[in-house]
Amino acid sequence: TLILASAQDRRDQPAMPRRLMSARTAAIVTAMLRRTVTHGTGSRADIAGYRIGGKTGTADLPIPGGYARDRNICSFAAVFPSDGPEYVVLITLEEPNPESGMRSGRTAAWNAAPSVGRLVNRIAPLLNVEPRFDDARPGALNYQANSNLEEGHL
Repeated sequence: TLILASAQDRRDQPAMPRRLMSARTAAIVTAMLRRTVTHGTGSRADIAGYRIGGKTGTADLPIPGGYARDRNICSFAAVFPSDGPEYVVLITLEEPNPESGMRSGRTAAWNAAPSVGRLVNRIAPLLNVEPRFDDARPGALNYQANSNLEEGHL
């Protein structure tokens, strides 16, 4: 269930959460975020056991008078674990550098999403989020087993 506490609540007393959407709608949205990682543009964020859900975003960089067509900003917003979200991670990169000869490497699918995956893999154990492998798929990255993966080869 998605809730929000207002700034007014924070100033005077403990935050009083209020529902922003129904539990059913929140479950549908969370399932859509998970599907983006398991079958969509966020697939490079998929880390075996941590059930990340997220959304990629890539846009031309705003400049005075318009937008730069050859420069961009990209982000990946994620929740984990997606079957009971406890944490949110947002990575935004301005003018990411693609690998040599790869124009598509400038999009969130190629840089922000894998960055979130690597970050979740590092912070989840510190947050006491236990990996669960009952939904493991062959395509999910397992950094424990593949620790020799180099950055950019995801």
